[in-house]
Amino acid sequence: MDPRGGQHPIPGAVMIDTVDPAPLVAFWTALLGTEVAYQSDDFVWLRRNAPDVLGLAFQKVPEAKGGKNRVHVDFVAPDIDQVRARVEELGGSLLFDRSHEDFRWLVLADPEGNEFCVSAEEDEDAGTA
Repeated sequence: MDPRGGQHPIPGAVMIDTVDPAPLVAFWTALLGTEVAYQSDDFVWLRRNAPDVLGLAFQKVPEAKGGKNRVHVDFVAPDIDQVRARVEELGGSLLFDRSHEDFRWLVLADPEGNEFCVSAEEDEDAGTA
């Protein structure tokens, strides 16, 4: 529930659909430096690196990804070029190297083509009201 004491739901995890969870689980656990927390025939949940971060999970589905993701995860890292090299080493790819004014980010894809972004610093004002 809402950490402010209300009754509003808060995001718990991003679920990634995949035809074969094993390769994606290997990619994401290596990239994020984590391990599997729970696994069944159709679902895999990764262990969170910190208690207050959004979880990442995988759901087995019969169809392959089609088209651009409508939702993607944005990560932050101190060295985004190092992340890019690691993504490529693990079988992922760089889609775009973008910038806007002084802000730079990479649009990357995991081995199944699921897009995600990495930036060097988080916008401190994003998401605040």
